[in-house]
Amino acid sequence: MSTVKYELIRQFRLKELDALRTEHHLPSIEENQHFTITGPIPECCIQLAESLADLLNLPSQEFKFVNAARLLEPRNSPDPYEELTQLLSERSHSVIGLSQLSALLSGNSHIILNKLEEALQDQRTPWSLILIGTQAELRRLLELSSGFASYFPVENRYQTDTVTLQEWLLLIQQELNKYALCLSQKAQRKLIASMQKAWKNGLLYNWTYRSVALFVRQSILSQKQALSRKASNN
Repeated sequence: MSTVKYELIRQFRLKELDALRTEHHLPSIEENQHFTITGPIPECCIQLAESLADLLNLPSQEFKFVNAARLLEPRNSPDPYEELTQLLSERSHSVIGLSQLSALLSGNSHIILNKLEEALQDQRTPWSLILIGTQAELRRLLELSSGFASYFPVENRYQTDTVTLQEWLLLIQQELNKYALCLSQKAQRKLIASMQKAWKNGLLYNWTYRSVALFVRQSILSQKQALSRKASNN
């Protein structure tokens, strides 16, 4: 996160410099800037995107958070991409945060990327696009179009902190607490050993908060319920 903090400070100083130039009736040196934010926990990425949007401080700024999957939903209209068309037509003085990037990796994603790239080429309209997702999603998306990728320079690609194994175990415990479920010492040892193995094999790399909730429901609660049914049948 230290790198992210440094980059946010850099953005703030650039804004200060541009404000001073405006104050002294000098032309602005800034062009539209576009960013990517990746990390294992979507909520943290979204919070960072909102902070970045505040920092960009566009006049009459509005932060619009959009699920990319919605842009590909079929529409009963002459323009099958009506939602994207409307979104981009209203982009002036706004920051658009685009999440669920995996939706853009198949189907007619090239049409979406072409429309976005056309909007990115326009420097007359002040706006900013922030791509929010995992590193794997972002890498695959930017590989689809070098032209699209060029609008997101390396210095504008932010990555949130990686969650440690201990933090994942703590999150699992917090999820268990929601169900007032306490594991036995034997079950705790089994859980820790299983998580250590998954961590070593890189299986937790793309985990999110949703992964924790799903893991608890499918791997722990389901087993507990199965044992309860077995005991009642006996």
